[in-house]
Amino acid sequence: MDIHVHIHGDIEVSRRLERIEQALTKLTQEIHTMSQELTTFIAAVDAATDKIAARIQKLIDASSLSADDKAKLQAEVDKLNQLGQDPANPIPPAVTA
Repeated sequence: MDIHVHIHGDIEVSRRLERIEQALTKLTQEIHTMSQELTTFIAAVDAATDKIAARIQKLIDASSLSADDKAKLQAEVDKLNQLGQDPANPIPPAVTA
């Protein structure tokens, strides 16, 4: 009788481990998909900020703004260009200031 209980217990543990493994596999796949989607989103944001920075730069270069106004706009262009440059620190403190 003890052997039967032991074998039944082992089978139940194996079933539980299999379900856990399946859940972990599914979770890993979902994380991978989310990671790919996030990478795509970040690339789109990066492209958009590059376009915005380029437009502001054109405005600075072609306008008759005062030197002070041009400097202020240039600082914003520089902040946009800093975004995402360092993967370890994608939003540097200078950008949020």
